[in-house]
Amino acid sequence: MIINNNIQAAASLYNRTWSNGSKNRAGEYSRAQASDEVVLSSNAKTFSNALRDLRANAESDGVRMDKVEKFTALIESGCYHIDSEKLAESIMNYKF
Repeated sequence: MIINNNIQAAASLYNRTWSNGSKNRAGEYSRAQASDEVVLSSNAKTFSNALRDLRANAESDGVRMDKVEKFTALIESGCYHIDSEKLAESIMNYKF
C-alpha cells in the first residue's frame, strides 16, 4: 500500500464529519454531541440524603462531643482496651 501524504486530508475529512454542525457524507447535518453527566442510583441518593441529615443533625441529636473526644484521645494513645469476652457476651445477649 502506498501512502502519499494524504494523512492530513483524511484526518481533516474525519474531523469535519464528526464536528458539531457539519455535513456528513450523505449531506445531512450531524447533531451536537451530548455532554457527559453523572447519574446516581436511587440507593446512592438515599445514602447521600441520610449522610447529609446525619451530618446536619449531629449536634442536635444529643451527640456528646466531650465523650467522643475523650474516647478518641484514649484510642489514639493506645490506652483504651476492650475486654473481648465481655464484648462477645454483650453481643450474644443483644442478638439472642
